[in-house]
This record gives sequence, structure tokens and C-alpha cells, in this order.
Amino acid sequence: IATIVTTPDMAEMLPAGLGGLACDIIPVQDGGLDGLAPLLPDWPAIRPEQTAFLQFSSGTTGLKKGVIITHGAVLRQTEAMTGRAGLTRGDVLVSWLPTHHDMGLVANVLVCFTAGIQLVKLSSIYWIRNPKSLLQAVSQYGGTHTYMPNFAFNHCVRGIREEDIRGVDLSSWRFILNAAEPIRLDSITRFTEKFSPYGLPANAIHSAYGMAENTVAISFKNHADPLYVDWVDQERLQTTHQAVPSAPGAPGSLPIIGCGEAISGTELAIIDDAGQWLPDRHVGEIVLRGSSLFGG
Repeated sequence: IATIVTTPDMAEMLPAGLGGLACDIIPVQDGGLDGLAPLLPDWPAIRPEQTAFLQFSSGTTGLKKGVIITHGAVLRQTEAMTGRAGLTRGDVLVSWLPTHHDMGLVANVLVCFTAGIQLVKLSSIYWIRNPKSLLQAVSQYGGTHTYMPNFAFNHCVRGIREEDIRGVDLSSWRFILNAAEPIRLDSITRFTEKFSPYGLPANAIHSAYGMAENTVAISFKNHADPLYVDWVDQERLQTTHQAVPSAPGAPGSLPIIGCGEAISGTELAIIDDAGQWLPDRHVGEIVLRGSSLFGG
């Protein structure tokens, strides 16, 4: 680390926590970055098509593959997610996600940079051992947004006792994204029921779908829309590969969570084994094209 740019308050506190690390600390007021250029060496111009970092695919359907993520792809993603999540100045994102994961890096850290909002970052290991720490941080800092996989909702329900969070206030927590693994309605229901007595808004849970090859997000539910649940006949889904509507909660009825519309600059289609487009409610392969795809 050569240079840290931060607020005046943080600039005073940082030296004590840097452990002797030699670097420049430049304090700037909010909105004062315009005057920063003379304080820094000449930086080469960065083009949108240049590599920002290498990211590995999840390995869900094969071996992990390193893919190139460009600066342009990152900025298009953060802009799209900022809009879909309804992020505004004054919001606070609370996260325990590791930064070696695309949702932790792009959807949390980099979004906070580009949207200009506060990030409260918890250690992933500490959160696993102490799931109550997430809710305590939301209450303490007025957290508005959190992104996490479905297992985390179950972990909070199982691992947090009433005495652990007595007095917490979750009324500010308006956008909790469930993504990065299959989304289960029962997990969302149990989470909402357990924590609504602490002020959790009724429609706080949202959904998205993505993959590393598209930087992170592919489709993303709009923050203003309610969670969409599609109930389908499970047997017909398995035997005919069609999502036939069925009565909510009926025997043999399977709830499938909608993940919103494709983000700006991304197009989706469902195709069969021959590469032909399939009509609505047919199971097939997801294909996409867009401006956030990996660069190689």
C-alpha cells in the first residue's frame, strides 16, 4: 500500500492501526477528490477494456476457470446493481462476505466505492462463529443493505438466540439480497418470522442470479418490487421439464423464487439441446450476452 485516501477523522486514527506500515495518508473532505490530483504521481490512463482483475468461475458444472474481468465490466455492474438495490448517499452496507468471492468484492466493496456509501465489513470467520454480530452491526450502524447466500439465512435462524439480540433495532435493514446459491422460500420465511419482532421490514428480502463469467450479476430484482414466488407442479417439472402453475402450498407444489429481470446491458435466453429458443416455462440452458461478460 503506497497511499491511503480517507476522511480527516479516519486519517487521525489510521496510523495507530497500521502497525508501522509506511504509506502516505491523504485526508480529503467528502466531494473533495477534485483537488487530489496534484498530490499524487502521474497515473496512466485506464481504458474500459483493460484488465481489472482475474476471477475464477465457481466450478459448479466443471473445473474452475480463470476469467478476465475488465474495468468497464466492473463499472457497468456496479452502476446496474446500485440502481436495482436502490442505493443512495447515506445508505450503509453491512457485509461479512469474503472479498475473494465476486459478490463480496464487486457487489459489496466496489459498489460502495462507486456509489459513495459506507461499508461496515465483518470478518467472515468471526461471523460464522458469531452470527449475531451481523444483526448487532446493522443495529449499531443503521445498516440498510446486506448481500448473502441462502445458507446464511438458515445460519442466522439456527445460531442466534433471543438473548443474543435483545434490544437490537433492524428497522433500517430494507434490502437483504439472497443470491449465489439456490434460494429457498422456507429459509426466507423463517428468517423474516424470527427477526420481524426486532423491526425487520416485511419485504426486506430480495433476490438475484449471477455468475463469475458475467462479473457477478445477471438478473437482479428491483428494490421497489415485492419478492416473486412462482408455485409449480414438481412432478411435471421433473417429468416434462415444464413449469406448470399450481396452487400455492398444495401437495406436490414447489415454490420457485423469481430473480428479477436481466440487468442493463445483458440479454438472456433459454435454449434446448439443439440451440433453439424455448418458450416461457420450459426448462433449458441459460445463455446470455452483454457488456459485463468476461474478457477472455
